Amino acid sequence: MRFNTALLMLAVVLAGSAVTWAGPPSRPLGLTADQFHALQRLETQPAHRAVLDVHATYKSQRERSLDFTRASDDFWTIALQAGFPGTIAGFLIAAAPL
Repeated sequence: MRFNTALLMLAVVLAGSAVTWAGPPSRPLGLTADQFHALQRLETQPAHRAVLDVHATYKSQRERSLDFTRASDDFWTIALQAGFPGTIAGFLIAAAPL
């Protein structure tokens, strides 16, 4: 029991001192003129220039499924709204005396 308590106390002391040693992270340094020019040269290379034209988007499978369902509903609504008058006109034409 004493051994476990001693280990726990040691862990608490070391953890506390580790936090004070580490301290908060320092702010990143700004780019120097040489680094900025090197980045500009890097951007002009063909492999890196192609990346500037890439625009990535992300849609989950659920969002894609909902988009498909909405498009399908819109299509069938238009088809039914246009189809009913056409069906009625077709029946009237077929039933008309010749």
